[in-house]
Amino acid sequence: MTNTVLDSLLKTDFEQNQVLWNNLQFHSHNAHHLGALASLGASDQQLKDIYTNTMRKYAEKYEPSPHEITDENWRNSLSDRRFCMAYRDFFNKKLPTQ
Repeated sequence: MTNTVLDSLLKTDFEQNQVLWNNLQFHSHNAHHLGALASLGASDQQLKDIYTNTMRKYAEKYEPSPHEITDENWRNSLSDRRFCMAYRDFFNKKLPTQ
């Protein structure tokens, strides 16, 4: 198993899939599952297969948000599912880059 495949799958999941799914009742455990599988010795191909054939079935794609989240309005839509993508983008910009 290489970290490159694990990193790629984690990045893809983060960029494409909402954290919350099933009408906000559940949150995704894909990152936990992938990390555990990698720690237990799963091969690159096993990680790809499990992600493609199992984990993606429970993922929901992001939908465009009604507007951007900013420093001024970030508290206004915390429980509104329509803003998942905007919050992802907002907090991603807050993270330091390497």
